[in-house]
Amino acid sequence: ISDVQYTDNLQYHYLGGCVYAALKRFKEAEDFFETTVTAPATAASAIQLEAHKKLGLVQLILYGELRNPPRYVSSAVTRVYKTQTAYLSFSKGYGVANPNEIPASDVETFTRDNNMGLLKQAIARIPYWAVHKLTKVYVSLSLTEIGQAIKISDVATVRTLIQTMITTGEIYATITPSGIVKFEDAPLQTINEVEGERLLGLARAQCLKLMELDKQIAKSKSYITAALRERDHNAADFGAAFMGEEGDYPGALGLKLRGLGGVIPTTMAEKVDHITQSQKVPKLAPSPSESKPKALARAARIFGVAAIMLLGIRAVLPSSSISHLSRAAGCGSHRKLVHDAKLRLPSHYALPSGDQIPSVALGTWKAPRGQVGNAVKTALKAGYRHIDGAWIYRNEEEVGQAIKESGIDRKDLWLTSKLWNSFHKPEDVEPVLDETLRSLQTDYLDLYLVHWPIAFKEPGPNGEIQVDHDLTENPLLTWKKLEELVAKGKIRNIGVSNFNIRRLTNLTSAPDIRIKPAVNQVELNFFNPQPELVKWSKENNILLESYSPLGSDNQVGESLKNPVVQDIAKELKITPAQVIISWHVQRGTVVLPKSVTPSRVEENLNIFKLPEEQFNKLEKAATSHPPHRVVDPGKKWGIDIFEDEKQ
Repeated sequence: ISDVQYTDNLQYHYLGGCVYAALKRFKEAEDFFETTVTAPATAASAIQLEAHKKLGLVQLILYGELRNPPRYVSSAVTRVYKTQTAYLSFSKGYGVANPNEIPASDVETFTRDNNMGLLKQAIARIPYWAVHKLTKVYVSLSLTEIGQAIKISDVATVRTLIQTMITTGEIYATITPSGIVKFEDAPLQTINEVEGERLLGLARAQCLKLMELDKQIAKSKSYITAALRERDHNAADFGAAFMGEEGDYPGALGLKLRGLGGVIPTTMAEKVDHITQSQKVPKLAPSPSESKPKALARAARIFGVAAIMLLGIRAVLPSSSISHLSRAAGCGSHRKLVHDAKLRLPSHYALPSGDQIPSVALGTWKAPRGQVGNAVKTALKAGYRHIDGAWIYRNEEEVGQAIKESGIDRKDLWLTSKLWNSFHKPEDVEPVLDETLRSLQTDYLDLYLVHWPIAFKEPGPNGEIQVDHDLTENPLLTWKKLEELVAKGKIRNIGVSNFNIRRLTNLTSAPDIRIKPAVNQVELNFFNPQPELVKWSKENNILLESYSPLGSDNQVGESLKNPVVQDIAKELKITPAQVIISWHVQRGTVVLPKSVTPSRVEENLNIFKLPEEQFNKLEKAATSHPPHRVVDPGKKWGIDIFEDEKQ
C-alpha cells in the first residue's frame, strides 16, 4: 500500500472512465469519472476537471440530463467546473437548443479536450430522450405527431427510431398499421420469496465477512505499519487541511491514534502496538477541517448501497425475513431513531411529465379577499412554493399580486388553478384559462384541474343551475381541449378534482385520450379518509391531493382534539395539526392546508415522518368509523356527484 500515491487513484479512475466510455459502457464510465471528481481536494486538479467534463457528457447520454453531484464533492472542484461555459451551455440547452448551432468557439473547446466523440453521441441521443418525455405524458401519438415533437420530418425515420427503442427495451409500446404508437407502462419486475431469501443470505454473509476483515485489519501489524509509512512519506502531498493534525491520522486511511494513559506513541513500533492492542476497530473520523455534513454524506453513500438493495427486497419478502436480518445486523433501535431524528417526508412528488410537485401547498379556498394576499406572502416567505387556487375562489388577482411582490422567480413556484363547471364546453376552456393567467400574472400554469366532474349549461330563466348531462358523462371533449393547451405551453400538467373511481375510469378508458390525469384533488381528512380511492389511485399512477386536510368546517376542532391525534402529538412533541398533515403526506398525497394566520401558515409546512406504529394507529382510527363527507354540492345542483351508495 505504501507504493500507491493519491494521484495514482485519480489517474486509474480517470483512465478507466475513458476506456469504458470508448467501449460505450457508459454506466461504468460514469462510476469511474464520478470517483475521480469526488476525490478529496483542497484545490481542483486538472485530472478532476477533465473527469468532470466527461462525466457531464456521459450523464447526458445515460439520462438525458445532468445528475446532481454528491454533496461531498469538493467546492473547489465545483467552482472550477462552473467556469467551463462550453459544457454548461451545452448541458443547459440539451434537447432544447439546436445542436447544429453550437458556437464555433465551443466546438473548438470540445475538440481540444478530445470530447467531440462524447459530444456527438450525446447529440445523437437527443431524439431518444425526446421520445422518453412523450411516453411520460401521452398514452398514444401518431408517428407524424412524434416527428413534429422530436423535430424529425421523415416518418420512416421516426418509425425506425421507435422500433429500435421498442426492440432494445428502452420503451414499451406498439405501432399499429395506421402509424399510431401506443405507449405502455413498463412491466412490474419483482423477485420471489426464495430468491429474496437467497439475496438476504448473501447480504448477511457479506456483512459478517466485512466485520471479520475489520477485526483482522485492526490487529494486522503489517497492514498498520504500511499505513503509518504512507502517512509519514506522503502527508505533504495531500496538504495539512486534508490530513489533519500531525499524529491524528495515518495517511488517508482514517485510523485514529489516541494517547494511551496520557502518553502519545512516537516510534513506529509503539504506534503499531498501540493500535493492535485496542479491542475495538479504530474509529473513522473526519479531519478537523472537514465539515460534519460532508463526513456524514460520505458514510451515507457507503451505507446507502446496501440499504437501497435491502429496502427494494423488503417489498417482496415476508416480515419474518426482514426481522431476522435486522437482528443479525443489530438494527433493533430503528424505531427510536426515526422518532428522535424526525425524518422528513418527501418534499416533492414526481408526475408522469417528469415535473416535481411540492407535497405541501397553501390552499386559498375560502381565503377572504383582503387577507389572502398577506397569507400568500407569509407562506412564500416561510418556504412554501406551491399555491393552489381556482377561478371560482375569486381571489386569483390578489394572489397573483402577492406572488409578484414576493420577488420569487416564476420557475421556482408551482401554481395550480381549476376550470369551473360553467366552462366545460371546448370553446370556453381557453378564454377562462387566459383570464386566470392574467390574474396570476403568469403565462403558464404548472397544473390545471377540472374542478368538478359536473358540466353546467347556461343558467335557467330564474338563474337556476342546469346540468349538462351529456358533457358530464362524456368529459373527453373538455379533456381534449386541455390536451391542446398542454401542447400550446399554457399548461404543463392536467388533472381533475372531486372525481370518484367510476368517473376517473370513464375518462381514462376513452380510446383516444392522449394524456392521463396526473392528479385528482379530493376531500381527504380524518373523517373522510377514502382508503379505497387512495389505494386505487396509487395503483393507477394518479396522485391524490387532499383539500380540507384537517376537516371541513366544524370538523377541524374535532380532528385536532381527537385522543389518538393528541397522544401522537404529545409523544412526538409536535402539534396536532402537524400530526394530521404529516399523516396525509405519509399516505402519499399532496396536502393543501388553508390558513390566513401567519403562525399557522408556517406551522403547517413543518411536517415529519411518523413512526410506523403511530402512523398505523392514526390510519386505523381514521378508517374505523363511517366516512363523513362534508363538501358535496350535489343536492344543490340536482345530481349525485360521488355516487357513494353505488360504490
